[in-house]
Amino acid sequence: MLVVKILSADEKSAKYEVLSCLYEARGGFVSGGEVGRKLGISRAAVWKHIESLKEDGYVIESVSARGHRLVSAPDALYPE
Repeated sequence: MLVVKILSADEKSAKYEVLSCLYEARGGFVSGGEVGRKLGISRAAVWKHIESLKEDGYVIESVSARGHRLVSAPDALYPE
């Protein structure tokens, strides 16, 4: 069964802003709190967007007390 999740424009924007923060870290760790403060969203919202990015095929490592880092991106193009 295929489940399609439809995101609002604000959710899409925040999701890709989180992704941008991960790219800016250049393979290093960035804390969810730091990303949340930068984007004006909660750490829980950051985590939700990271989980959504993982579902899209991004490999993101999350380590307690260190944060999140982008390991690899999917080899696919998205309209966004």
